[in-house]
Amino acid sequence: MGNLQESILNVEKLSSGYGAMQVLWNVDIEVHWDEAVCIIGSNGAGKSTLMRTLMGINQPWGGKIYFRGEDITHSNSSERVSRRITLVPEGRQLFYGLSVEDNLMMGAYLRKRGSEVKESLDFVYQTFPALKNYRKRFAGSLSGGEQQMCAVGRALMAEPQLLLIDELSLGLAPVIVDMLIELLQKIRKERSLSILLVEQDVEAALEITDRGYVLETGHITLSGSRDELSVNEHVRKAYLGIPVDI
Repeated sequence: MGNLQESILNVEKLSSGYGAMQVLWNVDIEVHWDEAVCIIGSNGAGKSTLMRTLMGINQPWGGKIYFRGEDITHSNSSERVSRRITLVPEGRQLFYGLSVEDNLMMGAYLRKRGSEVKESLDFVYQTFPALKNYRKRFAGSLSGGEQQMCAVGRALMAEPQLLLIDELSLGLAPVIVDMLIELLQKIRKERSLSILLVEQDVEAALEITDRGYVLETGHITLSGSRDELSVNEHVRKAYLGIPVDI
């Protein structure tokens, strides 16, 4: 793996699973400061298990996780949020019976200073004006795209240095996905934010990220820059649906 001082996240030989079922085997991943990295793979490849393990929701079976050079392998999810790691979970997982603003404030539950929380809320509303307009509405009344904005906004309320995103495009129209990608690129530049994105929509993933990994049946099988992955024959055939010459 790379230099711990150059990377915000280092994952070494990570294994994880559920019950007696192993899902991840010896996964190595690195995310540099201010970098966006994608994990691409089909449904069932282990992408969500990886994100849940990185967030401390699932405990690893083996391997190490380093954040800013410190070993966080066995820390829980609250400790990781306090270290400024947050997750946009697959399927949004909002509190649908609470207001948009209440959902956003859930993301700031570990922060103590009200003035800083207000600044974060103002930033989220500036980034996603629709959320400000609908801040008193139940989150369950929003469209799928608006709910995804709310999920991203909630994660940003913790002022993360590393943002984990699990299936940004799931269930959304392409025009909404394009808008979210554009907004994330803007946020990344303004906040010096590192992003690790897992995604089935490979075109969307490669549009926003600098580098990527391919995860297949719990193993990292390929890695490279955005340009390298976009021309790789296996990626083009298996994930982009582009025929290649044999």
